[in-house]
Amino acid sequence: RLAYHNHWWDVMPLEGGESPLDTIVRTMPPGDVAIELDLAWAWYGGVAPLDLLARLGPRVASLHLKDIDRRRGRTTTDHA
Repeated sequence: RLAYHNHWWDVMPLEGGESPLDTIVRTMPPGDVAIELDLAWAWYGGVAPLDLLARLGPRVASLHLKDIDRRRGRTTTDHA
């Protein structure tokens, strides 16, 4: 079983309104492809992370958590 890790562009709608992540979830059977949901990239891509988590439900096999500082672009923040 494969787990797909999203990035910010995966949650942004393409022409027609469906995002790449939506296409993966719609076309790939849950038993074949799970989602490793990166909540920071979802947020950066303009999607409410908790709403996306609720929508994907049991397809989410794991979560990836990190901080992103929008003022610095797509750079994760440093922690001391």
